Amino acid sequence: MTKTSVYAAGAIAGIAALVIGCKSEERKKKDALRAEVMPLVEQTPQARQSRRCEVMVRDSLFDGADDPLRIACATWRALTPSARQVYMDSVVDEKPRMLSHPPLHYPEQLRRARIEGRTVVRIIVDATGRVEPTAIKVIESDNPAFDRPAMDMMLGARFQPGRVLGHPMRVVLDRTVEFRIPP
Repeated sequence: MTKTSVYAAGAIAGIAALVIGCKSEERKKKDALRAEVMPLVEQTPQARQSRRCEVMVRDSLFDGADDPLRIACATWRALTPSARQVYMDSVVDEKPRMLSHPPLHYPEQLRRARIEGRTVVRIIVDATGRVEPTAIKVIESDNPAFDRPAMDMMLGARFQPGRVLGHPMRVVLDRTVEFRIPP
């Protein structure tokens, strides 16, 4: 083996390690985001209904084949998984787009003190374009007094739902709410 081929092999191995390291870092970021989002998803009514049905089916808690609850659970389980699935905004064909929102309430003490800031809120927009009330979380804030007004504004907001292959889907996304004092 020549000296040049040894250097080339070492360079290739170094590049491969760098690429693998990048993928690992990207994977770590995705896993961290998933760990934050899953508790929000688990609190949604859809997740609770799904767990209820799974337990009832597993433990055979129905009063016969024509039990209305059994039919309801069978219907729920027959829904396409995409009806219950939550997509990241980075993988949908069309991201949810805010159509309207209630006025943002600026905390009076902060307005008088002329304090500005922003709050980043993680939400799940359902297939009808509404924010799921149990799936909202402040992930970053310049001032804790901005948190509640930002969440209230997001809860009242209406969105054009996110779409995958033309179908509206539940989508998790982060929205920044800016608190600025008009000049």
